[in-house]
Amino acid sequence: MWINGGAADRSGRQELVVVNPATEEAIDSVARGTAQDGEAAARAAADAFPEWKRLAPPRRAALLREVADKLAAGRGQLADLLVAEQGKPRRHNEEEIDAAVEAFAYYSGFAWHERGTMAPVESRFIDFVIREPVGPVACIVPWNFPIMLMAWMAAPALAAGNTVVVKPSEETPLATLRFACTVADHLPPGVFNVVTGLGSEIGEPLVTDPRIRHVAFTGSTATGLRIASLAAARMKRVTLELGGKDALIVGPDVDIDAAVEPVAHAALYNAGQCCTSAERIFVAQPIISPFLDGLVEHVRGIRLGDGSDESTGMGPLIRQEARRKVAQHVDEAVAAGAQLLAGGGPPSGLSRGWFYEPTVVVDAPPTSMLLRDETFGPVLPVASFDSVDDAIRQANDTPYGLSASVISTDPNFIKRCIDGLDVGNVYVNDPLTANTAASFGGTKMSGMGRELGVEGFEAFRESKRVHWMFER
Repeated sequence: MWINGGAADRSGRQELVVVNPATEEAIDSVARGTAQDGEAAARAAADAFPEWKRLAPPRRAALLREVADKLAAGRGQLADLLVAEQGKPRRHNEEEIDAAVEAFAYYSGFAWHERGTMAPVESRFIDFVIREPVGPVACIVPWNFPIMLMAWMAAPALAAGNTVVVKPSEETPLATLRFACTVADHLPPGVFNVVTGLGSEIGEPLVTDPRIRHVAFTGSTATGLRIASLAAARMKRVTLELGGKDALIVGPDVDIDAAVEPVAHAALYNAGQCCTSAERIFVAQPIISPFLDGLVEHVRGIRLGDGSDESTGMGPLIRQEARRKVAQHVDEAVAAGAQLLAGGGPPSGLSRGWFYEPTVVVDAPPTSMLLRDETFGPVLPVASFDSVDDAIRQANDTPYGLSASVISTDPNFIKRCIDGLDVGNVYVNDPLTANTAASFGGTKMSGMGRELGVEGFEAFRESKRVHWMFER
């Protein structure tokens, strides 16, 4: 672990083994942190907060810019670590690190982007509002994009003048710890801390620690609800980016050959292990038959394998339990009458690793787990729609509201979808595209608050109103 500017002593602690999901082999181990470790990290962050808050904004901006540069310089080494512990193809991990670099560079400018407001009052008064950092922030990061999502939380929090404690997933702690070592010379002790371990043993105590003032979490809805409950009881602020069951709508006007690739990309990037993966595909009835033919041909051409191999198109699922869940969703839908057009199980040519074939399913019952619950795997359940209103109705028929995508060239069709979809993000003809300068977050059971953009920065600040009578 990394606490107060140095590596914490591991002696006497249990360990957690980190496993390569493509080979099922142990690659390293980390400390299984305890509540006491979380307390030590929260104390370090609290002790460092006053000085970091007072640091001249141009200096804070310069330090964060140095962090971005250092992260960029270590791109290759971090990408290799991510391949080993997370499984994505190496080029996708390089893209993840580039996104993290962009986040630190972008928010370094916000570090001295200080603005307040003045309220009109009589001439002998001044009435104004200033924006201040919240305090120490706990960043609880998932395994699917461990460096990028850490940066999405930590970069704006640090830029706003807060200190942070990062708790990475127990599946993917290595790149985060390497990052902490890399930037150690650029941030004062206690400003950036990393604790490793299980959520129940160190994550939950960190959430309830009285020194932590804001909790930023990306992960499952069930865990997010637990965090929200714990935080509410202590009046802590939260940013929650939770589950999704995103829809992708393919309009009747599309060029089928051109539409197949972005649809497959939206569903299969990172083996479908993205919170914004397209998990329900709705295709206009007049084109569904040729579209399915093209989609099946495309997914059958995707090469599965170890992410370190440049020819790999899709890596494994993160763990054996994840593959079991995907298989359960597919098998239940097929048993209930759905038709399996491609995939449907582990690939025959790979004896090790938690791989699952890119899978296309049609006519899954609307009540099936495959259309109701978050699958988080490489499955494309396809259904048809008769009209734009029917497409919107089906897309909105979920408790989640993270994102949705539309593939179309018809501006009227697109506008109707944008207006009707009950989600926090809509992608038009370009799924899964993040923009550091634009806010990101969901509606309904997909979370609360926003990351990225100005909103992602302001989430880590609070208002202080000052009323000043300077003459009587």
